[in-house]
Amino acid sequence: MGEVFIALDPDGEPCVVKRMLEQHAGSAEFEEMFLAEGRLVQQLKHRGIAAVRNLGVFEGRPFIDMEYVPGVSLRSLLDVLKREGRRPPVRLAL
Repeated sequence: MGEVFIALDPDGEPCVVKRMLEQHAGSAEFEEMFLAEGRLVQQLKHRGIAAVRNLGVFEGRPFIDMEYVPGVSLRSLLDVLKREGRRPPVRLAL
């Protein structure tokens, strides 16, 4: 439903921008689901959840501006474990 970019905010700090895919833009139903996701995450405050800094619509496409958290992506980690024939440790999965 969206594409994710690492960007720089106006102060030059890294951030993450999730933008709705172009083929879904213009659909009131998809736009509301996308922005509802942003509003929901905006309410969650936990050190393990990237903070939502801003959300809205730019050039006809909804976006969610989030805190950038450096590190390895979960997808990358799972891919490596799969290639090695291993499962994620229970502690990590939890």
